[in-house]
This record gives sequence, C-alpha cells and structure tokens, in this order.
Amino acid sequence: AGGNGAPARVIVTGPAGSGRRTFAASVARSLGTRLVGIDASRITDETWPSVCLRAYRQALLVGGAVAWCNVSTERRAVPLPKTPFLEFVTGENDLELAPLQGGVDEWVTMPSLTVEQRRALWKRLLPESNSWPERDLEHLAERYRVQLGDIVSIGRRGAATLEQAQEECRKITRHRLGELADLIACPFRREDLTLSPRLTAALDEFLFEARERVRFWEDPAARRLFPRGRGLVALMT
Repeated sequence: AGGNGAPARVIVTGPAGSGRRTFAASVARSLGTRLVGIDASRITDETWPSVCLRAYRQALLVGGAVAWCNVSTERRAVPLPKTPFLEFVTGENDLELAPLQGGVDEWVTMPSLTVEQRRALWKRLLPESNSWPERDLEHLAERYRVQLGDIVSIGRRGAATLEQAQEECRKITRHRLGELADLIACPFRREDLTLSPRLTAALDEFLFEARERVRFWEDPAARRLFPRGRGLVALMT
C-alpha cells in the first residue's frame, strides 16, 4: 500500500510471455499476500462489472490482492466503496489507464531479453539445444525475439531439433503481426538471386546489417547515438 495507507495499484506492462503474471505473483508472495488472478481478456463487457465486484469481494474476504491479467485500455475499473489495499494490472506496453482515485499507481515495465539471455534460456529450458552447433543456437537467439514464457512453452511441447524450435518460434511470432501484415513463406535462397555486381554488394551489405543489428542495438552507446529510431528500411523499385 502507499505510504499514507492508501490502496496501491501496480501496473505491469510488457509483451506476452515476458513474465508479467509471474512478477505479480512473486511480489504478492514476498508480501505474504494471497493473490486472486483473473484473465480480463476472457470477460465480456456485460459481465465485467459483476466480475469486478466478485473479485474485489473475494480479495477482501481472504485479505489478499487482485491481479487483472491481459487488460486492455478500454476496460474501466468499477467504482466501489472499498477495494483491496493492493491490486495488479498486467497488459501490453501501450496500456493506458486513468489514475487510481484515492490511491497510488506504480508502473513497471518488464525488460526484454538480450541475445545472451535468450541463448542461456534455450540451453537451460531445451536441453537438446546443447548438442546443436553453436552458430545455429546463436542464430536462433538472435533472429527470434521470443520471451521467457515462449521458450518455456516450446520446451514443454518437446521441440528437440533446431528446425522444430524455429517452427515453434515462427508460430509464436506470426500472430503478433495481427492485421498489420502477412508472413510470406519463401522457398528461395540468397544464392538463387543473380544481380549486377553493384546491386549484389548493396544487397549483401543490407543483409549483413539485418543479421547483426540485434547485437548492435543492445549496445547502450549505439542507442545513444541513434535516438530517433532503430528501424531498418529498404526501398526497392
């Protein structure tokens, strides 16, 4: 709770699989508080007020906290005369919430994994990866920016080979495109494309930058020098 005894709301943002719910559960456990967790994405607008009432009532009865998971900006808290002293809300990075009336808000953003952290997690959570060529494992960690929860899920599904792990990563990241784009399968290789020497050099330089950019942007000095954006864009005519 806040320093003046007011209710506190901890808003945990980050991509799916980044450990938002685990963070809330760990904080509640460290405080010795029971946690009532609810997936808000599965609640309809019609039943939202009733579910809010029941969740708050349950938390107050057990002296615990409520964790609203996967909350969207459109959701609005139901005003009640009394709410639990501690509440968690988890959602995507673009989550926006009105300030908590009569309480204290604390925003927490779950950090993204570095390439080295993903590599270590693959070796730890998918033991078969320890027998893969080191370069293949490095490529997997660099290319697919999956989260901790994603790697845990892939390990539980029993992916044993590099190809299986890559396919699982593609499945996980494909739906994150939403309606913005379609992932197009390409059967061709770079060697299948014959170009003039000038275009060949330009394309290879672009591909090099695409492959190495993940590690480059993990360097704080690089991010400081390019504060306006990190996108890689090619205009082809």
